[in-house]
Amino acid sequence: MKRESLFIIFILAGLGLMAQDFQVPEVHRLETEEDFRQYEPDVLEAIEWLKQTPVHQDEGIRQEANRFLLEWLMTNPYLSIFLHDKIVPFSDDPELLMIFMGGWTRYALEARDFDNVYKGNLNGVKAVIDFYQANRNYLETNRHIENLMEMQEKGELEDFVREHS
Repeated sequence: MKRESLFIIFILAGLGLMAQDFQVPEVHRLETEEDFRQYEPDVLEAIEWLKQTPVHQDEGIRQEANRFLLEWLMTNPYLSIFLHDKIVPFSDDPELLMIFMGGWTRYALEARDFDNVYKGNLNGVKAVIDFYQANRNYLETNRHIENLMEMQEKGELEDFVREHS
C-alpha cells in the first residue's frame, strides 16, 4: 500500500513539474514549409499541455500556447482545418475551439495524414469531449458537447462525424 501511494505521489509531482516546465516557443519566422515543420514538436507539446492542464490553471501560459498554436495553424501551407457547424457547434467558445483544432492537428501530424477531414474532425471532437469531461467543474454546461458525448456512448459519434465531414 505504501509503495502504491508513493508511486502515485511521484507521478503527480512529475505531472506538476511537466506543466511548470512547459515553455511556449517564440516564433521567429513562418514563411516556408520548412519553417512550419521545424515547429511541429513544439506544436505537439503545446497541444498536449493545453489538453492536460486544467482550464483554470496557468491562464497566462494557456493564452500564449493558444496564440502560438493559432499562429502556426493560420498560415500553415500543408494543414487546413475545416469547421462544420454540426460538428463544431461550440465554435463560439475559444477554449473548446482550440482544443478541437489541437486534436485535429495532433492526428494530422502523428499520422502524417493532412487531407483526411473525417479523421481530423473525429479526433478534434474526441479531444473536446475528453477536455470537457476533465474540466466539467470549471466550464459552463454545453448541451452541444453533451449531445456529442451521448452519441459517443451510443456508438453513433463516428457515423455522425462521417456524415458531416
